[in-house]
Amino acid sequence: MYPFAAELFKAADIPKRLIPGTIALGAFTFTMDAFPGTPQIQNIIPTTFFKTDTWAAPWLGFIGGLFVLAVGLTYLESRRRKAKARGEGYGTGHSNEPEGLSDEKLPNALIAILPLIIVGVFNKIFTNLITER
Repeated sequence: MYPFAAELFKAADIPKRLIPGTIALGAFTFTMDAFPGTPQIQNIIPTTFFKTDTWAAPWLGFIGGLFVLAVGLTYLESRRRKAKARGEGYGTGHSNEPEGLSDEKLPNALIAILPLIIVGVFNKIFTNLITER
């Protein structure tokens, strides 16, 4: 994730120090345990106790995930604005910077989302197949 974030932050002149918080928001919050169907362990463990599956309460999970996303993005945006007001940008002289983008044609962005959709769909299919037996 870092090479993508570094390239985007550099292009938008957002301080590099905000990259860890941005990655953490995406990896450790709403996507990990709020959205229904996610196959993470903290979403799987309660299924045995409550006799449900990972798709239990999908609307509640979706609304909760959107809430966490909105609060996280609001916080990160406030940090970005505060840094911009102080004249802070991405900076220069950083070590371990990724190479810049080439001019080659990139694949369609929907291809990047396809694995996430496949995991969610197959999670639901296999959960239904297992509970039918």
